[in-house]
Amino acid sequence: MTRVLLAGLPRSGTSWTGRVVGRADGATFVHEPDGEHEPFAIRAKRGYGRHIVLDPDTAAPEYERLWSGAFAGGDRTPNLRARVAERLFETASLQERSAARRGESVSMRMRAALALAVPPGPVPEARHVVVKSVHCALSIEWIVQRFSPTVLVVERDPRNVMASWMDLGMGGDRRENEVLARVASDRWGLEAPPSDASKLVQRTFVFGVLATALREAAQRNPTWIVASHDDLCRDPEPKFAALLERLGLEYGEAAHEYVVGSDRAGEGFRTQRRTRDQPEKWRERLTPEDAAAIEQELDRFPVRLIGHD
Repeated sequence: MTRVLLAGLPRSGTSWTGRVVGRADGATFVHEPDGEHEPFAIRAKRGYGRHIVLDPDTAAPEYERLWSGAFAGGDRTPNLRARVAERLFETASLQERSAARRGESVSMRMRAALALAVPPGPVPEARHVVVKSVHCALSIEWIVQRFSPTVLVVERDPRNVMASWMDLGMGGDRRENEVLARVASDRWGLEAPPSDASKLVQRTFVFGVLATALREAAQRNPTWIVASHDDLCRDPEPKFAALLERLGLEYGEAAHEYVVGSDRAGEGFRTQRRTRDQPEKWRERLTPEDAAAIEQELDRFPVRLIGHD
């Protein structure tokens, strides 16, 4: 079985890329097993937060169970226990889910949901498993050390990412961002922007922490494959065919149909986009002052995140 871990940041094109790669011949696609929409993911990350920080040698048994099931195929066929856990979880508010993820006190209902939650399971017929995550930038080497997947990192022009984050209100969780501020201070001696900085600058800092951590991990591991979402958009079919070949997968009819079918207008969290418009889309969504503020904030980080390093 071929295992592929597709990693990136929210709104960096990982869903579109993952759904193409996940349609390779014989592939099973597992969408964000460590996301916020599954009770076992919250249980596995409880006390760590959204972007779990793990050194490769740290023990995290529940998180390991999560990834073990994901790389086995990520089957979510519910038994009675799982159905009860999901029903309890679905009635919880986003605030309660966030509190559970941070390890804070939660209701009896949420405690029951987490206690009953089960990890994803195996898919015996899966020949290749493609697992996509936008939350593993600070734990990716921990995952790779245990499961040895082929790693594909997807990057996107930060100006496009930030335009999307601002439109959708992403990257503004104060308590989650305090964790990332400590990472920036410990690793690179960088301080978070002052509290009176604009939301754009504060969220650009969050992006910078995660993107730099992921880029540095890729630099330490030269066998990892790094792909540009913007480059894939410019000529999707031949570039996806070449990318899948590097991953040891085959670009067949299902992948072709998805690439062609997704090349249409879309917005919000939908993955349909006019691909040719995406690389320069930020120019329509940001003012020149916004773009300059993003570049200035990212210039503080030790790798070049706009353009090639």
